[in-house]
Formats: sequence, C-alpha cells, structure tokens
Amino acid sequence: MIRVALLLTLLGFSCPAAAGLVWQVPGDFGTISAALLAAASGDTIRVGNGTFSPSTNGESYPLAIPDGIVLLGEGMQQSVLDAEGTGRVIQLAGTGAARVSGFTVRGGIADSGAGVHVSAGAHEVDDLFVVDCGALLLGAAINVEGNAAPSVHHNILWECYDTDLVHGGDPHTSQWGGDATGSFRHNLVGRGDSNGLFVFENAAPEVRHNIFIDNGIDGVRGRGICFAGNDSTVIAHNMFWGNSIASLIMKDADGVFTNVDAAMANNVAPDDGVYGNIDADPLLVDPDAFDFSLSPSSPAIDAGEPGTGSDPDGTILDLGPIYHPMAPVQSPATPRDRRASLGLARPNPFNPRTVIELRLDRPGFATVTIHDARGRQVRALFAGTREAGRHPLVFDGLDDAGRALASGVYFARMNALGEIDTSAMVLVR
Repeated sequence: MIRVALLLTLLGFSCPAAAGLVWQVPGDFGTISAALLAAASGDTIRVGNGTFSPSTNGESYPLAIPDGIVLLGEGMQQSVLDAEGTGRVIQLAGTGAARVSGFTVRGGIADSGAGVHVSAGAHEVDDLFVVDCGALLLGAAINVEGNAAPSVHHNILWECYDTDLVHGGDPHTSQWGGDATGSFRHNLVGRGDSNGLFVFENAAPEVRHNIFIDNGIDGVRGRGICFAGNDSTVIAHNMFWGNSIASLIMKDADGVFTNVDAAMANNVAPDDGVYGNIDADPLLVDPDAFDFSLSPSSPAIDAGEPGTGSDPDGTILDLGPIYHPMAPVQSPATPRDRRASLGLARPNPFNPRTVIELRLDRPGFATVTIHDARGRQVRALFAGTREAGRHPLVFDGLDDAGRALASGVYFARMNALGEIDTSAMVLVR
C-alpha cells in the first residue's frame, strides 16, 4: 500500500498517504527524510537500530517533522540520528502536535537548537539522548521559542557546547524564550558549556523533577538553571550538583539577580512557584560510560513531589529520566503472609519471551503491567480474576501495539489483593 501510494505520487497523481499508516526506515524508505516527505498526519515512522547520517545512509538534516507525525526510534543508543556537523538534527515548526521519541541525537550544529528546535506547537519530545551538539547563540541541545508549548520529558542532554567561546553568544544546553510554555520534566542535563536551562523573556515552562549536574566552564559560566522568565514559572523538586557557579540564578526578594543554592531559591518567596528543590549528588552509576541510572542509595529516588504521580513500584516519583525500582511495597503482614506476589521472570535475560509467575493465596482480581526503564507503561499484560495458586504469564517482548520492544531493562508491576510487587527483567535482542 505504501509503495503504491509513492509510485502514484512520483507519476504526478495526487495521492496522499492514508492516515494511520506505519512507515519503516529502513524498509519502506532508505532515509528518514524520504519517509517524512511521504507521510501524512496520523502516520508513524518507525526507525530501526543503527546510525542514520549523511555518510552512512545519505540522510539529510535537519529532519523537519510535520504536524501529526510520530517519529519513533528503538531507544537511546539504539537508533542514532547523527547530522555529522551538517546542520540542526530535529526541527518542530508546525502549530499542531508531533512526537519524537527513542533516539540518540548527535552531531548537530546550528545558531540555535542544534539538537532540537521548537518554534511553535504542542509537540512531545521524549526519550532522547542529545549529546555532542553545538550552537552559537541559543539552546545547544534544545531551543524553544515563540508561543510553543512542548512537553519535553525523560531526556538526557549531555555534553552540548558553545561553538565559539569568544563570540558573545552564550548558548545554554536548553533554552526557553519568547512566550513559550509547556513543560520540562524528568530530564538529566549535564556537562554543558553554560547553564543547564535558561528561561528568559516571557517564557514560563513547568520545570519539575529534573537533575542538573556539572554544567559550566571553570567558574566563568554555568548554573543548573538561569531563571529570568515569567514569574508564574513553576520550578519544583529539581536536583542540583557540581554546577560551576551556583545551582540557580534568579531574582531575590529585592528583584536583584543573585546566585543561589536550592534552599535559598526555595525561600525567596513562600508563595512563588519555586519550591522543593535540593542540592545533592544524584549518584549516577557511571556517567563517563553513559550509564545514567541511579545507584541504589541515590537521593534522587522518591524525591519527586508527592501527589504528582508515582513510579511503577508504587512509590513517589524519582528525579531524572531513569526510574529506579525499589523493593515491593508490602502490607503490614510478614513477607511469607503476603496475599499476592510476582515470581522472578524465567528465563532472564530473555529473547524474545519470558514467563512471569503471578502468585495469589486467595481468589481475586489482579493486574500486571510492563514498564520500561523510565517507568513508562509499554504493555498491559494481564487484567482479570484468578483462583488461588500460581499462574504463569507469558511476556513476548512486544508492546501493546504488537511492536517489538528494544533491548533493555523492563519491569513487571503487579497490583492484586491490596499488594503491589515488581520484578525486573532484561530483554536482549
């Protein structure tokens, strides 16, 4: 169907692709840019593992994502968009909504928004590892401007830089200006040349549950957040560590811009939107090797704002993009008296399927869902009533749409008989 539509288009007939098609790269097209030209609103473009660059597959940048398109990779460090210094990587300029998810984004060079540039619309940008992108003026990793209102969440923005340190431009890793709103949450921003996040002009994004670490150069530049935007901005429950100058710079009670730590920022005004922020080492496992998961003793675990959601283990939200599973939430009963639990996945690691055992000591209703490493539900595995006993559940490595999930760590979460339990498993393709 896809190839027929393309052939008719090449022959001069007007035959837009039907809404809801899924395009494969590689497969239906050799390049992502070709798939974007053929796709229509409502379509999904799925990009496989590998590097997509000018030198490897003839990819051309920037990738301009039209409204209504979902561009999905296989995950960070699986599907790699590498502009190789030829220009910006991702451009979102439509006034509607598109989504980009599941990629490493690198090698972008531009005056602004070298990794991702958002100038309008309510787009979703998630599950990206933006690294080694450089700008001259604004937003080395992500730049948001105009009246855009994107949801930017669960990304890692790492080692993005200023292309000319002598030039007066000071491109921060992520930058929000104009009248931009939207949200910036559960991101990790680190080791950039300047501030991790710069909010200025009349911009007012919601900034929650992020980690800002090691931003800046030699004490000359670099805070976690430079806040010079709309006073209605919410900056809540973020973590700061090792930033070159200070955790934040913002107006003090007298309206003077001042470098402050997290506690000082929280106390500037008790009724503003800046609260719950902390200064602490997030204890990332090995950021030098790009392992950004949280160590078991990380203070970022369960440090999110109560009442704003929960992780798959039923606990308070963790900070940053990668959820850390905690021990099961148990009832007051002793472990041997638990009414319901999950057994370990077997085999583990697995490819493509494994068996998870649901254990009930009495009849009842149970749900078992599968979540990825950052806590997002990818599969509703089971929901129903079962008798007392042990019930094997087969997980075939597919999401709810029947698509193969990428290699990585996944968590089964059970909710049954008043009990919550989790079990980790590793999918290796």
